[in-house]
Amino acid sequence: QERLWRMGGGGERGEEGNNGDEDWAYVDFEVGDGQMWRLGVYHLHGGQLPVVIQLILCDLGVLLLAVLLTVILMHWLHAKRLLAKISVVGGDEAFLNKANALIFAINPRMKIFEWNQKCQDISGYKKRDVKGKNASVFIAPEHRHHFEMIIASCMRGNDCSNFEISLLSKRGVKIDILCNATVRKKAKKVVAIVIFGQDVTDFKSVKTDMNHFQKVGKELRQIINNANTPIFGTDMKMNVNEWNARMAELTKIPANEAMGSHFIQYLQDDVKGRIQDVFASALAGGEQSSLELQMPIVSRDEDAVDLLLAVKGRRNHRNEIVGLIVFAQDVTSLRLLMLRETELHKVKAANEYKSQFLATMSHELRTPLNVICGMNSLLEDMDDLSVDQRQIVEQISTSSASMLSLVNDILDLAKVESGQVDLVCESFDIRDVVEGVVRSAASKALQKDLEVCTFMEPSLESIVNGDSAKLKQIVNNLVSNAIKFTDQGHVFVMVQLNEETQRHKTYSFKVYDSGMGISEESQKKLFNRFSQADASITRTHGGTGLGLAICKEFVGMMNGSCGVSSEGPGKGSLFWFTCVFQIEDTVSKLIDAKSAVVPSPKLRWQKWGVEQARVDKHSTLARKIRILCVCQAGTLLDCLSMYLSVYDSSLAKVYSLKEAEELLASSEQAFDLIVVAPPNANLKGGVHPTDFSVTSPHPELGVPVHESMEMLMRIQRQHTSLYAILLGSLAHQQFLIHYRDLQKVLFVVRPIKLSELKNAILSADVLSQQHSQQHCNALPPLKHPTSPGGRGE
Repeated sequence: QERLWRMGGGGERGEEGNNGDEDWAYVDFEVGDGQMWRLGVYHLHGGQLPVVIQLILCDLGVLLLAVLLTVILMHWLHAKRLLAKISVVGGDEAFLNKANALIFAINPRMKIFEWNQKCQDISGYKKRDVKGKNASVFIAPEHRHHFEMIIASCMRGNDCSNFEISLLSKRGVKIDILCNATVRKKAKKVVAIVIFGQDVTDFKSVKTDMNHFQKVGKELRQIINNANTPIFGTDMKMNVNEWNARMAELTKIPANEAMGSHFIQYLQDDVKGRIQDVFASALAGGEQSSLELQMPIVSRDEDAVDLLLAVKGRRNHRNEIVGLIVFAQDVTSLRLLMLRETELHKVKAANEYKSQFLATMSHELRTPLNVICGMNSLLEDMDDLSVDQRQIVEQISTSSASMLSLVNDILDLAKVESGQVDLVCESFDIRDVVEGVVRSAASKALQKDLEVCTFMEPSLESIVNGDSAKLKQIVNNLVSNAIKFTDQGHVFVMVQLNEETQRHKTYSFKVYDSGMGISEESQKKLFNRFSQADASITRTHGGTGLGLAICKEFVGMMNGSCGVSSEGPGKGSLFWFTCVFQIEDTVSKLIDAKSAVVPSPKLRWQKWGVEQARVDKHSTLARKIRILCVCQAGTLLDCLSMYLSVYDSSLAKVYSLKEAEELLASSEQAFDLIVVAPPNANLKGGVHPTDFSVTSPHPELGVPVHESMEMLMRIQRQHTSLYAILLGSLAHQQFLIHYRDLQKVLFVVRPIKLSELKNAILSADVLSQQHSQQHCNALPPLKHPTSPGGRGE
């Protein structure tokens, strides 16, 4: 060491501050590259460090120096890159992460190289998850094309602002972002695109909700304004701030006039205090209240509108009461209805007392009237009455019958009004009911020389379940009216089947007449009670106007309808109605009963030509027969044609016996049956049978019946195998008794019943077959039968 110290040459000993315990020696030497190094050797006076340790310590110092230089170099390079990045993005790292906006940067290849903390928080993707990936992957598919167009525009050096994109979060949720894109250039070349964004998802949701709320509010306002319920609102001072159209219509106060006014001023003085207390309670948070009040329309008229109000406090978004909303209900009409209902109950009570009185009086009147009618009928049957006496008896009969009819109508009306009329369900034949009613009314028609007939399709099943009495009363009323208001022509009744189901049948009944007709105005009131087409009708034809009203009630009870039609005065009329009847198993029992063997119709005399055969109602002809029908043109001929066509499809029709005689003489084919319907004889003033003789007919009877019988006898002499059916009216019956000894002539009363006509045809066919098996003698000459007193019977 001493030698080494000396070799240093320029070395100096340590300074005097070292207490002489330590010294430094320096040795300069040249390293291979020409550099000079000075090596210091630490010298301790107590001893010296080994050279090896000293060398090791020297190497460690060099190594530490190299590491230090390396770290400094690395920090310098990192700082340089960081400054370059900051220059591109526009801020330092801390600023980017602390920024409240989304900031991310992409290079020209759309690769993400910056992704701040806000982006991580919103999207859920960490920086390491997105770095180096294409930015389009994290954009919603519907916005990718738009985003790529924005980036393309930025690559051309253009900044883009205020564009929206939807960023896809890690959970797949779309995040709406409002963005601005800024271009970063280096040497006039775009090196990066920095995108600043703001999350507007909640804002858009709020905006959508606000638009929805505004739309709903607008719709609610329209609903309130167009509501049929009166609605109005007030503020905390009870000033009107809502007044819908219905409220304006009801009060006659327009909305612009009512707005801002104090609502209490529209109330009556006697209710102002009570209503103000209720409103004050509602404004103070009280429960909903309902009350009834009268609100005068003071601004327009003095009428009062009755309202039922429901009052409730109107609250804001902080649940604070800011006013009242009032829903009103107009009960004015309800109050009027209640008043009218009270009056109606009084009227009904009075009407019920009236109905009871009418029913009682009708019963009391019917008893003596029935006695009068019965006693008068006995007087009519007496033969020793003079002409004057008979006229008095007939007048009594007519008047008592009218009185009894009126009493019956009043009784029926009283029963209908009191609800005491019930329908009876029984099996009956509609055809028999209608034909029976028409025949019973025929006597009145004969006095006017009217032809009355009915028609119902022969093949139509007519047995049903229902109330036959009510049906009979309706048909009788309509037929009687038709005869009453018809002076010439005909009355025709038709029955048709309208509808059929498994349990019900609906029939229509039509009554035609050629009478005086009805105006269109009068048709509207015909079925009203105590109403007639013209006031003069009561004076001319009588009646009370109750018949059609009762018919309407009965038809309604049978689930039907009724009406009238007429082309005008002088053109006839048609009255119609429909009824629904049941179809029950019991109907078959009636059909079986009516299918039994029944005798042909009996006449009022015991012997009439030949004894008619007993035939089955549902039997048919054993052979085909030829029928000749003799009848004047009109409704009767039409009905006969439809009835007789069932037995002879090639039915021959002529209008008089003279034409029939010519046809029989010229026809090559013989006829088996001739059906004759002579014209009606008008018995004016009444003709007694004892006043008639065949040789000298009564002057008021005329000659139609006498000539018809003479010609018929002549035809039968020429055609001995020809049977005849004479369709005579009730008037003919009084005089045709003088011809009761005639052979091969059967008599059927008009109006025709289908069952009687059918039995007569079947009887004629049976008798014709029996006659063909025997020797046919010529008819004896006509003998004029006389009575014991020498006068014709």
